[in-house]
Amino acid sequence: MSAIRVHLLAAALAAAAAPALADTIYKYERGDGSVVYSDTPVRDARLVERFSVAQAMAQPPRPAAPEAQRPAAPAGDRVARLDAADAEVRAAQQAVDAAKTRLGQGSEPLPGERVGIGGGRSRLTQDYFARQQGLEEELVRANARLEAAYRRRNDAR
Repeated sequence: MSAIRVHLLAAALAAAAAPALADTIYKYERGDGSVVYSDTPVRDARLVERFSVAQAMAQPPRPAAPEAQRPAAPAGDRVARLDAADAEVRAAQQAVDAAKTRLGQGSEPLPGERVGIGGGRSRLTQDYFARQQGLEEELVRANARLEAAYRRRNDAR
């Protein structure tokens, strides 16, 4: 290895090892032919080259994990909460499906929910409309339960 390369390597290592050094290293040649590396100007020497040195950090920073990836509780608790939330979602979905089925089947009037009005015609009674309203409210409650179950499951994740 030539003397210049040795000096350059020494300067680079010194710059990396000592964070107090400047970010720029200068290579000077003196009148007698000797080469000097410095972080400040050297008198009676000719500037040959200028190097930019990247400062090495003592310890590279860790990238911050997003909040969603940080465990808020021990893994066992999290898994148990997630399992319970999944079970609640399945149960709420079954309740929505059952409410939709009852609403669809309940559109036909039951005995006593139709009253004759003469001429072979009839009309629906208030009981029929009250039952329909109850079936619709049941579906609304089932959908609200399902939405709440999805929120709890998302929070458990």
